[in-house]
Amino acid sequence: MSTNFSPSMPRYRHNGATITLHWLTLIAILTAVGAVLVQDYIDSDEITHALVTLHRSLGLLVMVMVAFRIFVREPINHSAPTPKMQALQNLVAKLVHAGIYLLLIAIPLVGWAMSSASGKPMSFFWMFQIPAILSRDRDLADTLHDWHEWSAWGLLAMVGMHAVAALWHHYFLRDGVLYSMLPLKRWLRSNSI
Repeated sequence: MSTNFSPSMPRYRHNGATITLHWLTLIAILTAVGAVLVQDYIDSDEITHALVTLHRSLGLLVMVMVAFRIFVREPINHSAPTPKMQALQNLVAKLVHAGIYLLLIAIPLVGWAMSSASGKPMSFFWMFQIPAILSRDRDLADTLHDWHEWSAWGLLAMVGMHAVAALWHHYFLRDGVLYSMLPLKRWLRSNSI
């Protein structure tokens, strides 16, 4: 099946570190969410504990990757409106990006605080213990659990909006924005998605 669809290549391309951190962050988030959702269906305490450790470790890893990504952020303004992008769309894009960054740091911090307040020790990928940042407080742990869970659902909603926007740029605006964050530059040149 052939099509005449041919989105333009991007006006700019994110650097390799940004692209790598973007996709590693997505993989880590999906794995962390999957681990916590799957644990409810596991009867083995050992496997459940391993999934919780994986979830917590990936959360902390995401927090570090996002902090690093902010630190090495490219100096050019990637959210500048494209010729086809309206001012309101640009504002929404900036707000969603800011919300994603904020939640990618806040959710792991709240999770860490929740684990500390519940008195549950944390390890980072079974390699070393993570120190508690709060003293034990069961009521606070319950409140932090709610914040952690609702923030995670908010993050998933924002990531969904981000993905829909990327597809909108690709299939409707055809402005090359999706290409600017995709890996495999050679493949992009030889194949139109």
